[in-house]
Amino acid sequence: MITATIPVDQFAELAAKLKAEAGLDLTGNSGAVTSRGVTAAYTYSPSDGKFQIQVTEKPFLLNKGYCEGEIRKALIAHGVACE
Repeated sequence: MITATIPVDQFAELAAKLKAEAGLDLTGNSGAVTSRGVTAAYTYSPSDGKFQIQVTEKPFLLNKGYCEGEIRKALIAHGVACE
């Protein structure tokens, strides 16, 4: 699981960028996104800015750590400091 603290305005900006660049739709405060055969569930709490995302499905040949590492790199590339 990847955890980060993201202010509300930055989360809205991140969601818009991820939708435009990767087709990932972070609509609402919780849900799931899928890309390249990897599905991840996310939750976001606007009151404290806590964002969590966890890989729930992946191709057999990819390990979960690799998938989470790629998600972490994408978040960092968009200015999110992951814990």
